[in-house]
Amino acid sequence: MLSIVEPPVFSAAWENQRDSDIAGRDPLGADVIMANLPAANERGCVDWLMTEARRLADHCSVSNAMDARAALRDLGFLVASAVKHAPGLDISPFEPVLQMLGRLADEVPRDSVYSYATRNPNGARRRSFTGTAEEELFISSVAEATVSLNVAVESLNEVLHDREDGEKQEKRLVEALQVSRSSVDVLRANLLEVKRRVSPELFSSQLRPYFPDLTIGGETYAAPGGAQMPLLVMDAMLFADPAQEPDAAAWHQSYLDENLRYLPPAHRAVCTAARALSESPATGRTLTELARTGATRDQFSGLLKDVLRFRHPHRQLARDNMRIRPDGSLGSGGYTDAALDRIIDLNKDALRSVEGGR
Repeated sequence: MLSIVEPPVFSAAWENQRDSDIAGRDPLGADVIMANLPAANERGCVDWLMTEARRLADHCSVSNAMDARAALRDLGFLVASAVKHAPGLDISPFEPVLQMLGRLADEVPRDSVYSYATRNPNGARRRSFTGTAEEELFISSVAEATVSLNVAVESLNEVLHDREDGEKQEKRLVEALQVSRSSVDVLRANLLEVKRRVSPELFSSQLRPYFPDLTIGGETYAAPGGAQMPLLVMDAMLFADPAQEPDAAAWHQSYLDENLRYLPPAHRAVCTAARALSESPATGRTLTELARTGATRDQFSGLLKDVLRFRHPHRQLARDNMRIRPDGSLGSGGYTDAALDRIIDLNKDALRSVEGGR
């Protein structure tokens, strides 16, 4: 019997509201500590950071996923700050509580890009390493882009699993691609604003050091980074092309596998279902195959070009930052800008495929 891939339920409104709800929570009573964090970081007070982190961890009694995600956010800010000032610092005393919170949250046992951005309170409760205007812009830009990209994920996921045929399916696909293009425009606009106002020198010297890898329970977890944003989920749907070169497909699958664990559960489910759908003998269904003619092809081609208009300045920004860092430096997600080269190549391959270049 042929298997049918059931569509995962993904709601942008629901995911964005949940993140907003998490931002409003303070399950560890950390608001006052977080208000003092930028000053402590300016002084490099490792003892204060560790003392406050231990106090929060020792009194951690959360029992649900939402509070667990808020707790991971706050402990993440403190532990990452301490490790920034004291590389090689022993954080093993925090492992039991971080692992417990990760299980409750159904996420990795540390902070993520969602902790830093969409789950980060606004205003006086803002969590920030430096308290600078530049970091505030960076946080708010990532948050706004993430909220918008979730809308694209919902739209593409729905049409990918749409069981309608003919004109109805084509109409829905065109609408989903148009919505996705608007979301990517928001992502690109925020990137360009960060590029304009946050210099590579400031980012690399003042912000990047607060995003260290953390080893927890013998496993190393990357810091919050752009690879964890919902664009990763879009890529899983956009690049699922049966005509993709085997080496490119293998690299992309490895990249997805490395980064999927940093996504919220609903985002992971969309990626898993998209993969299963493309490989299913009952369907073999991909966006590339759906968007072969007429308006659907034009909109899909337009979306891929819009994403490239984000990726090119993003790669240049990464290169500008890497140029002033020591040789061998990595981005917060654990990659060099060579990974961005590979993703741009995948993006171009998908564009050639949908436009009939193969």
